[in-house]
Amino acid sequence: MKTGAGPPAALRSASKIEASLNLSLEANPLLTTVDVTGVKSIPYLTLFDNDALTSVDGFSGMTKVGTRLLIKENDALTDLSGLLGVTQVGELTIT
Repeated sequence: MKTGAGPPAALRSASKIEASLNLSLEANPLLTTVDVTGVKSIPYLTLFDNDALTSVDGFSGMTKVGTRLLIKENDALTDLSGLLGVTQVGELTIT
């Protein structure tokens, strides 16, 4: 992805993500935000090694992560308030 190109089309339209799919965002050095506000439930969510990720506000509509929620090594991410709506999660790992 080129600088300034914006997020991939799949991330621009939350309606493209089905609740039965896992979402894994790993090693995306230019990713600063994610907008999947239309997704309420997802089985597995991984945010790993996205050095420029500063916000998870795009997850504000999510209420359930069925199996696992992993947030690890996102150096610029200091605020997880976008995930406050998640009231059900199988396994939670934040480092």
